Amino acid sequence: MRTTFAAILLLVTTSVFAQVDSARAVTEIQDRLDIYFKANEEKDFDTILDMVYPKLFDLVPREQMKSQFVAMDAGGMRFSIYDMATSDFSVPFVHAGEQFVLVDYTHGMDLILTDSTTQASAGMMLAAFQGQYGEDKVSYDQENYNFTIDINKKMLAIAPLDSDEWTFLDFNSDNPAVLNMLFDEAVAGHFTP
Repeated sequence: MRTTFAAILLLVTTSVFAQVDSARAVTEIQDRLDIYFKANEEKDFDTILDMVYPKLFDLVPREQMKSQFVAMDAGGMRFSIYDMATSDFSVPFVHAGEQFVLVDYTHGMDLILTDSTTQASAGMMLAAFQGQYGEDKVSYDQENYNFTIDINKKMLAIAPLDSDEWTFLDFNSDNPAVLNMLFDEAVAGHFTP
């Protein structure tokens, strides 16, 4: 009887601590995401890149990534991101000294085509956006060459164990090659249906 009581107490205590850790992780992640989301809305590319999962820079150098952001905004397409918000957090998954949380989030995006070259490809872009985000999530104002897109995405929040320095990486299970280059199979497999 005493052994059974001790086992139940241990199970309940472990469960409570797991919930506290999960709740703490969500709070820490949301605090960091508030900064990250604001940086995205303000196009503060340096802050965004400071908060990106650092292993990504092994695949694409940081300065190259920054120049792609700047080029997109200056190269015939002007974009703005707004209303960024989280909608769900997974339970933390621990592997190889890091903790991972899958975060569902949403935001709006306006994309204005500003030169004749990009404007000529508006039809192809509309079809691509509708295929990627859903026809009901994309509208296009032909007169002003303006796309408005409602986006639902997932990202991984990643931090070393016992750290609140969460970094972020968009999570696209349709592109397993990138996931496999950054993580071993246990991580990608845990969050992929």
